[in-house]
Amino acid sequence: MGPIHCTLRRVESSNLVACGYDRTQQILVVVFGGGATWAYEAVEPARWQGLVTAESKGRYLRDEVQAWRRGRKINPATIVQPEEE
Repeated sequence: MGPIHCTLRRVESSNLVACGYDRTQQILVVVFGGGATWAYEAVEPARWQGLVTAESKGRYLRDEVQAWRRGRKINPATIVQPEEE
């Protein structure tokens, strides 16, 4: 996996700290409370929007992303945050 281009946004969650989405590559990036950063490939834009608007981000991630897509722990340095998205 090469560089991931997304803007990380802080979220209100007991489990997640921030998330972002690379629309071009359809990669969802999640930063967990413990500091681990994970990327999930082939995540459709509708699932990204669902996560952003979900009342429980952690539950949505588990049920709608992790249940369907394998994630992998990544080095946060692979995230390129554009000045404007």
